[in-house]
Amino acid sequence: MRQLVCLSLLALAGALPASAQEPATAAPGSAERLPVRLYADACLRSLADPAMLEQLMGSIGQPLEEDSSFLQGQPGKAWLVADPFQRSHAVARQDRGLCTVFVRQGDAALLEDEFNTLGRAAPAPVQVLHQSQPSADGKRRTLQYTWHEPGQPRAVLLMMTIDPAADASLRAVISANYTDPPATGG
Repeated sequence: MRQLVCLSLLALAGALPASAQEPATAAPGSAERLPVRLYADACLRSLADPAMLEQLMGSIGQPLEEDSSFLQGQPGKAWLVADPFQRSHAVARQDRGLCTVFVRQGDAALLEDEFNTLGRAAPAPVQVLHQSQPSADGKRRTLQYTWHEPGQPRAVLLMMTIDPAADASLRAVISANYTDPPATGG
């Protein structure tokens, strides 16, 4: 079963955005594409293979202490990654599989657009279920995509919680993990 899910993720990798470490361009929104590219590389491509994440972070990240708050009290590893726009992001992977990218800065609307583009990018036969909801206080918004292949025992849950407030200390938290397939579609 795990092999089938892994093969599906490898097929998805071809549809994901290019690497987060590509040279920056002056195109509008370039800075906002990088955290989502980092997420695609670090979390989605390596979801089935934590060693792949370790290898990537060994080349682009600086390890953070083991008791990092980015791990939310769970065992795992975390890294700090700088981008060409002089911003830093944290990547954390809990031993139980949850992989998260923490984005401190960026244009909320452009980050959301880039995440939505990625969320809809699953190739056939993978089906996509999308949900969006505001936080209880109405200040933040959570976007969620579930990628699942009919008949498979697991799906991939992509989530982004975004805070558009100008003074937000954390602009977005983007995570990926396995989940049960949705009740609808398969």
